[in-house]
Amino acid sequence: ALAQKIEEFTACYEDMNNIFVKQEKRLTDKNMETLTRLYRNLPEEQQKEYQEKYEQVKKDVQYVKDTKVEEACSDLFSDKNPFLASEQERKERQQTVTY
Repeated sequence: ALAQKIEEFTACYEDMNNIFVKQEKRLTDKNMETLTRLYRNLPEEQQKEYQEKYEQVKKDVQYVKDTKVEEACSDLFSDKNPFLASEQERKERQQTVTY
């Protein structure tokens, strides 16, 4: 049973890590809820062992949320679709936007 819990957590963690790295789609709160549930299912000893990975994914999810807000703000001050703009243009625009 323990091996299965560890396997489920690891698989979920790796999936979320791949989503974050490839950025084909975004990490969501729903992903995080699943990982949190699997993490809490682990015995305390294993939670300590996997805490670093868990905390890293939490940071990644927060980063994605922050980026979404940033892009939404950027869109308000832009007449271009940010997804069509070059990365350089987006960076320049983000620097000129004041909050």
